[in-house]
Amino acid sequence: MRVIIKKIIILCLSLLLSAQIVWGERTAPREEKEVIPEMLCLGHTLMGIEFAIMGGMASIIKGGIGIPTTTMDAHKTVLLNLMREGRVHISSATVPERYEAYYGTGVFAGKGPVPLRAMFLFSDGGFNWVTMANSGIKSIADLKGKRIITVGTSVVTKYVAELYFSEYGFSSKDVKWIDCPTSKTLFINLGDGIGDVVVFPSVPPAPTFSEPDFRYNLRWISTPEEAIDRMIDRGIPGLTKGYREPGHYRGDPNGSYYVGVSNVATCRSSLPEDLVYKICKMVWDTKNEEVKGFHPALKRFLRLDQTLNTKVLGACPFHSGAIKYYKEIGAWTSEFEALNKKLLADMGYKK
Repeated sequence: MRVIIKKIIILCLSLLLSAQIVWGERTAPREEKEVIPEMLCLGHTLMGIEFAIMGGMASIIKGGIGIPTTTMDAHKTVLLNLMREGRVHISSATVPERYEAYYGTGVFAGKGPVPLRAMFLFSDGGFNWVTMANSGIKSIADLKGKRIITVGTSVVTKYVAELYFSEYGFSSKDVKWIDCPTSKTLFINLGDGIGDVVVFPSVPPAPTFSEPDFRYNLRWISTPEEAIDRMIDRGIPGLTKGYREPGHYRGDPNGSYYVGVSNVATCRSSLPEDLVYKICKMVWDTKNEEVKGFHPALKRFLRLDQTLNTKVLGACPFHSGAIKYYKEIGAWTSEFEALNKKLLADMGYKK
């Protein structure tokens, strides 16, 4: 009888060990074999700088490297999920989506991590908090109990808004969200009195804000610089501090500080190192002037100090092809190397 019990225990332990091994194989990310797609798909949202940079990138990749390209307009969560499936190869990605996609958390928790890598930063979307000039709302502290208008699909906006609210002692539960299907209806709702404040990220001057700025008597809500610093320290990697200079909007005559979300060109990890290296070399070197001409704001954002800093790097690791280029020009430091290796190790990648 003891022998039978012993055999049963051994069998149970063996089955348990096998299950753990299989589960580990299912959940642990693996380095994928490098593959050059027959056609590169670049993703963006159909607005402003993202549309311009990805459309332009598609053109220079096709002309300079010879790989056919196409572009896709969709919400970033959709684009990054398609990147997991290998149907999108390069895409714009802000935070927190970039961070959550890499770690397989938040809106990506259901399907697991996306094998994405960073290439370069091309914009820093700053948050606009805009109200009617006669609303009586002077600061974020006045928003408790108010109606906040935004685009309903904006995961980024909801995350950053929570940082602002917590800085002033309340939360999203203390406001009412007015969700719009597109950015075109934001200021229609504000003008009609359906909501009290519009919040949405953009790179100024943005048509989403410029046209309503002339139509209505608006006021941008400014936040003290020290409060912005505290929010960024509390937030996930990839958040940045920005300053919207006077002159962009009539309703913001003195300029304003804001929490920014680094918008980075990311790619699927399986893209060959040499291909990503060639793309980065074109962006920073051989086609640099052409790339900066894709959108006026690129002259402000497409700089090495914007791309290569620990805040931006901390949201997800850089592709080895991008690192190869940055090492070649002497811009990749030992600090970046250590942080990149840590990010890879966090998800079980060996390199």
